[in-house]
Amino acid sequence: MASVWTLEQWLEGFERNLERHVQQTLQTAHDATPADDPTWSELRNRYRVPRDPLLAQWIAGLNPVRPRGASAEELRQVLEVLVAWAQGELVAFARQAPAATSHPIYQRI
Repeated sequence: MASVWTLEQWLEGFERNLERHVQQTLQTAHDATPADDPTWSELRNRYRVPRDPLLAQWIAGLNPVRPRGASAEELRQVLEVLVAWAQGELVAFARQAPAATSHPIYQRI
């Protein structure tokens, strides 16, 4: 038998999931090397954000001793895709459960 989630359980789960995605994105971007880091590339590709090799090359040149981090532009684009996904999920959920829009967790997200 399938379990039935309450409104609050769904919202709390969604909030945790979104937070996990954001934290993973920020950490992966921070740890990335500008020279086509495979972990960052995989995450960026998952969100369909193209690599900008000129920007990566420029970033690497700023700190040649220890180049680190994805470009701020790529990170911004990935986060924009993540936000658009989250907004779409919330809109779809609100259509199914209109009461969700007045819940404090929904308001916070």
